[in-house]
This record gives sequence, C-alpha cells and structure tokens, in this order.
Amino acid sequence: MKIGRGAPREPEALSGGFLACVGLISVAGVAIRMLDVRLAHWNIPTGSDDAGYYYLQADLITRGRWFIDPFLFAFSYGHTVRPSAAHPPLFTMLLVVARAAHLSTFNATRLFCAALGGVGVFVVGLLGHEVAGRRAGLLATGIAAIYPVWWMTDGLILSEVVYVPIVAGLLLLAYRIWRRPRVRTAVALGAVGGLAALTRSEGLLLFIMVAGAVLVFGRNPDLTTGRRWQLLGVTVLAALVVTGPWTGFNAARFQHPVYMSTNAGATLIDSNCRQTYSGAHIGGWVLACHTEKVTVKGDESDGAIKGVSAGLRYARSHAGRVPVVVLARVGRVWGVFRPVQTIDFDAFGKWSHDDSVAMAISYGVVALVALAGLAALRRRHVTILPFVAIIVSVTLTAAAFYGIIRFRVPGDVAFVALAAVALDALIARAVRT
Repeated sequence: MKIGRGAPREPEALSGGFLACVGLISVAGVAIRMLDVRLAHWNIPTGSDDAGYYYLQADLITRGRWFIDPFLFAFSYGHTVRPSAAHPPLFTMLLVVARAAHLSTFNATRLFCAALGGVGVFVVGLLGHEVAGRRAGLLATGIAAIYPVWWMTDGLILSEVVYVPIVAGLLLLAYRIWRRPRVRTAVALGAVGGLAALTRSEGLLLFIMVAGAVLVFGRNPDLTTGRRWQLLGVTVLAALVVTGPWTGFNAARFQHPVYMSTNAGATLIDSNCRQTYSGAHIGGWVLACHTEKVTVKGDESDGAIKGVSAGLRYARSHAGRVPVVVLARVGRVWGVFRPVQTIDFDAFGKWSHDDSVAMAISYGVVALVALAGLAALRRRHVTILPFVAIIVSVTLTAAAFYGIIRFRVPGDVAFVALAAVALDALIARAVRT
C-alpha cells in the first residue's frame, strides 16, 4: 500500500481564531447534551449496571472505600467488602473529582458527563485540524457536536464519554509523531495510550495498534529503523508509567494478575452460550446466559479466570458455529448486521427505539462519508495507518467478545474526523471550480 510520498507535510498552525471557534462549537455541543439530560434522563437513578457501578464506586471512594464491589457492599448493607476491578479506574476517579466539586447527585453527575462530552467535541476538532487543516477541524467539531450517537449517550454516566477525547488525542498525537518524530511526542503518545487502557480495557490493544502502525509502518524518510524503535520504546515506557500504579495496586489485592480489569470472565462466559450462537442474540451478549455452573470461592481474579475458561470451553465445543458468530459480532459492531436491534439490545431503557433508529441512520451516513475521507487523505499523500489501526482494533475486539456500539467508540471518532476530511475536500473542489 502506498501511504505517502516524501517527507510528511506540516499542518496549518493552530490560531487563536480557530481555537475560539472550536471552543464556541464545543459549548454548543455541551448545551445539546445538557438539554438531552434534562429532557430524557432527569431524576432517573442508576441501576445495577455499569453506570451504577461507576456512580456507587465513586461514592464509596469519597468515603474511604477504595475500589470495592459497590453492589455487594450495598446489597449486604455494608457487611461485604470485596476488592473490585470490574472496570479500569479513570472514569471512576473523574466522578470522584466531580463529587469533590459537590456534583454528587444523579442529575449533577449527568450534567458533569455532558460537559465531558464537550471536551470530546473540542479534541475531535483538534484532530481534524491536525489531519487536514483548519476547515476540516471546524467541520469535525461541528459533526461531533451534533452526532446523535454521542449526544444521546454522553449523559449516561458511562466511561465512553471520556474515551472519545482520549481516542481523539491518541490519533492526534499519532499524526504529530508521524510528521514530527520527537521524544516528547512519543512520551505524550504513550501517556495518552495509558489513559486509554485505564478507561476501557480494550484501550490497551487500541494503543498498541495505533502506536505500532505509525512508528513501525508509517513512511517517513526522516525516521531510521533505530530511531523508530527508540521512539516506540519511549512510547511503551510512558504507557507503563501511567498504567503501572493501577497494575501494582491490583497485584496487592488479588490472587491472580489483574492488568486492567477482571471483566473478561463475565464478558466471555455470557457471549459464548446458546443464545448468542444462534437466534435473535447471535453475536451479542446475554446476561447470565451460560449453562455451565461456575463456582467462585476466591476473589474477582478467580472469577475472571473461571469465566474465561468456561467461555472458551463453550467456544471449543461449538467450534463449527464460531465463524458465523464472529461474523455476526463484527457485523453488529460496524452496523451492517441488525444495526437497530444491536442498539436496542444495549439500551436497557436508557433510550427509545426511535433513538436507536436515529443513532443507526446518523452513524451510517457518517461512516459512508468517512470512506470518501480515507480516499481524500490518500490523494493528499497523508498516511491513513492510524485510522486503519483503529478499524482493525475495533474489529478484533468485537470478534473476540461481542458486537456492541460501545466497542465502536474509537471507530466513531475516526469516522467523524474522516467525514470532516471528505467534506473539506468537497468544499475545496467546489471552490476551485
């Protein structure tokens, strides 16, 4: 694949006027998200789901109970205190910061998440600027502000609201290091990659794919082989520095190694069962669908190991169905197999069927336009490797686990930026003619 020709071109310099415009559009995006919170989620408490886990765990941390299972603690009336790493810690810690600022109610927490959604809009705008210039940056900001997949979900107290700006920042730094291979950029790339892993476990794979793509395979005549590996080593070291405290903390709490989370067991055991290998839920995830009895007497790490083993045993014993199931998982995550149903399955009452339809349609439009953005970057001799790495990473994650739009967040970031590139190219062509 021909990725570039000669040394990468420098992007337009960031100007105060551009940053002001991006900031204003981001504020408008926050207003849209806060309005959605007020109209659709006001006074609605969290349940026994991921949002409830984050919310209750943040509350317990403010009371001195660091990263324990909030549901066991609540259901036992405070008598059962069990260490938990069902999710990585970054989003929980941001909610702790919000509580320190007296944003502790359900409504205040959702408004805080809506404000975080504005940060995502802003960073996506910076990504568009880095990739294709000022106009593409403004277009990316605008698309991100009004993209229904994001503003309908940013107020749900879920880690994806943080993942969006982190993924956008990771891509931005990948393009910067491709254009200007410097040690300080490598450090920043690794640090943001570490934050991605501390937000969602699959962020570790995402970081490895993006960093490896741009530093190992990206064409830049200024980069010797030795320099590439030096920068990659610095990047990995920075990521380890960021993630090390969490890994070390878990080593002291659990019997078995826990690197990012213990959620793999529950994920694999409930995505490898009869209901997810055929029928309406094929390629998805169904709570407690497994038929094999799994007894866990130890801590969460024991449960994770037994869950992974049970899930893999089911997959091996139904190996003939695995290729079809993997295709269904990948089709679901990319919205080409039962797209509305996939979003409906993920709703659990958080949005309506009409919302699911709006999300599916808006995603489809953005994704199709994004394909033209990839072609536009090729014509400009700008590497597409970071975006390809995103697509491969999301595909691998879905193939290994199940298809859900929450796994597609990095893909949405890439598609929004690429759609802006395509529109920018269309406008440039119209101006020339």
